[in-house]
Amino acid sequence: MTIPACSCQDDSGHAVTLKRFDRELLKAMSDDTGILPNNYIPILKIYATGIIKCSLPGDSTDKLVSDLKSVYASAKGFGQLYGDTENIFYDTSDIEKELSCGAKRYLSLFPGSYFPEIYTHVSGFSQSIITADSIMSIALDNYLGKEYKGYKGVFFDYQLKNRERSRIVPDIFTVCLYEAFPYNVKKRQVIDGMIYEGCIIYAISRILPNRSISEIMNYSDELMEWCEENERNIWAYMVKSEHLYSSDPLIYSKYMNDAPYTSFFGKGSPDRLGIWLGYRIIESYIKSSNSDSILTELLSGKYETAEILTNSKYGN
Repeated sequence: MTIPACSCQDDSGHAVTLKRFDRELLKAMSDDTGILPNNYIPILKIYATGIIKCSLPGDSTDKLVSDLKSVYASAKGFGQLYGDTENIFYDTSDIEKELSCGAKRYLSLFPGSYFPEIYTHVSGFSQSIITADSIMSIALDNYLGKEYKGYKGVFFDYQLKNRERSRIVPDIFTVCLYEAFPYNVKKRQVIDGMIYEGCIIYAISRILPNRSISEIMNYSDELMEWCEENERNIWAYMVKSEHLYSSDPLIYSKYMNDAPYTSFFGKGSPDRLGIWLGYRIIESYIKSSNSDSILTELLSGKYETAEILTNSKYGN
């Protein structure tokens, strides 16, 4: 899937440039001096001690680079992974443009928030996005495309749809929202997760208006059609089965987590149906309030779940 063209019409947005730590680190490891530009030192420390885990906190910059150079030389396939990542992400202007447009909308939608500096790294298929203070770094090797041969045996088939280049921008804004509005509830009921995650999806739809909900949810057209055709049945089943207010972790995960499908509804269904229904509830609620500004209050947990559900008139 290609990244949709951004519709920003002016240059007054929040310009975002990916800081290519992966590229600069490779240069430093290939150079006998091992010199890395000073602005990359903070992410170097995080990368060596927390991601690759080859160094200790407090090690000198020279030691960090030297340790990483040893990993690069000895780890099977690491050099190939760096090369493949550089080939696929030689040009990231499409990503930067959509991020810039999205950051402008993000900062407008949530006044007082900030957008982090975005770095890139090669993780060896570890965590896709890491955050620390005002830094966010993206593991580009986790977005090489679902057909990338190195993913075989590493990810399950259903996870490969998340390995596409087109997922980088929505994933970044998802993490931004998680960081800005942590999920804090006393009871982890299914409906609470639905409302929270539904707010996240709705917010991303406002930040990235060129993306359809199916693209944001990472559903195919066929799966989105299934959702629309079966929406009433899904809701009726959840109500009848008393799943909405369930605190059972297994039931929660079946509605909210990545999976081949939502097991309650069979192999023809998409996964994360709870999140999609949560989005539909929030969409209905905000339409009834006629104001996007209420989104900050929703994400901040100002309103009780029961109040949101009632006032949304969803399912009526």
